[in-house]
Amino acid sequence: MLDAALYCATDLVALYGTCWEVETHLGQLKTTMHMDVLHGKTVLGVLKELTVFALIYNLVRCDR
Repeated sequence: MLDAALYCATDLVALYGTCWEVETHLGQLKTTMHMDVLHGKTVLGVLKELTVFALIYNLVRCDR
């Protein structure tokens, strides 16, 4: 994404902002859920663990 003719600066700024938000939310999720160490031994196990953490996090934050 270094070709200025293909990618304008405003698009790159927007993409960076989105990445920043994702990283911030993941950091908050890891801190809140005490996800210092993941216990899955395979890629599928880690993905399942992350999915469960995200599901629980969203259920706890759900507005009734």
